[in-house]
Amino acid sequence: MEDPGNSGGGPSDPKLDRLIEALRAQLASELDSRVEAIRKEYEERLSAQASQWESQRAAMVKELQELRLKAPGSDVLAEISATETVMSASMNRTSREMERLVPDAASLAKLLQIRVEELEMKAYLRGLKFGTSKNE
Repeated sequence: MEDPGNSGGGPSDPKLDRLIEALRAQLASELDSRVEAIRKEYEERLSAQASQWESQRAAMVKELQELRLKAPGSDVLAEISATETVMSASMNRTSREMERLVPDAASLAKLLQIRVEELEMKAYLRGLKFGTSKNE
């Protein structure tokens, strides 16, 4: 092996060659050691981050399950919607009845009956909504 610094083309010094080889071996060893230390640090960080992500994912899955349990069923929501529709129709009917009827005893009895029905429906609707809010 020739000395790269020896451009004269003459024979190289065996001591110098051994020294260069020793330095190369030492440098390679230090480089390998440093690469291994960096790799180990990287793997530790990656493992810690993966553990953190997994715990966050587990917490989110648990929260999602709890929210699903708290959400009212579609049958309750459908009943609320239907009751609100009936109430709206009843209020429209009451308005039309009031405009149409002449204020006499029979008319007032009819209006009171319609009003009682409206109040019952409102109470029923409040009960449904209260039942869904208790689940939250």
